[in-house]
Amino acid sequence: MPSANEEILIRFTSAFSQSLRTICPDPFASHVLEKLLEVTSSDKWVDSTPLNEWFRQTSQYILNNFEEFTFDNYANHAMRKVCQCLSGSVNPSGQGKTAGKGGGPAGHQDSLAIFGERKKNPKREEMLTNFYKRFIAWPQFFDLFKKELTCGLVQSLLKTYHRLDSEGVQDGVSKTIKALGDVLDLSQSVVANLYTRTVEVCLTLSNKPQWMSIYSKYFKDDLVNVGLHEKGFFCVKKLIETCPNKEMVMLH
Repeated sequence: MPSANEEILIRFTSAFSQSLRTICPDPFASHVLEKLLEVTSSDKWVDSTPLNEWFRQTSQYILNNFEEFTFDNYANHAMRKVCQCLSGSVNPSGQGKTAGKGGGPAGHQDSLAIFGERKKNPKREEMLTNFYKRFIAWPQFFDLFKKELTCGLVQSLLKTYHRLDSEGVQDGVSKTIKALGDVLDLSQSVVANLYTRTVEVCLTLSNKPQWMSIYSKYFKDDLVNVGLHEKGFFCVKKLIETCPNKEMVMLH
């Protein structure tokens, strides 16, 4: 797809437009859909009206159905891909990392046009901002941290939106910290496996008061036990890396 011409891509988008509700949760077609989203939203096709319009309509459809798609194994990842594309920075997937390598210089340029930082697009950024505000205001937001799939979506959205608005993302970080609860014990194996990555993301994106809140709740009185846990070790590492005052952590 990165090397396909506009005509071929339009044929793909036309075919996929007919069955988005069944394609998004499909274990095979959903991956093709993600690649189409990457390609049609890239700088390479910035002047293609039909491809841009397909990307806009498809993205809006997927985000409008977030209450259903959040809990589906495959549609969930399609949502993450939409948010990446809207943010203007797309990370290569496992397949994307090799895209273009076998195609010589031309293929390499196609890959560069799809992944990495893109030109600013205010309309797409506005779509992502509107979705972000709706998502963190969703009454079920606090229930999303019980499963790895939905917890991962929150992590992805926070990191993606942070690229656009490092101040605006703080509302989501605060809600996530609250959702994790006051009694979370990162030294417990089952709990740690599910929550440590979320704590790491919050530490990375937090402002100073939020960082202090995380430190006081989960680390201050149990730093050694958390650090000895396989997953907790990486949390402690991230704690030190992001600490606004390194001496304070070392004292504990």
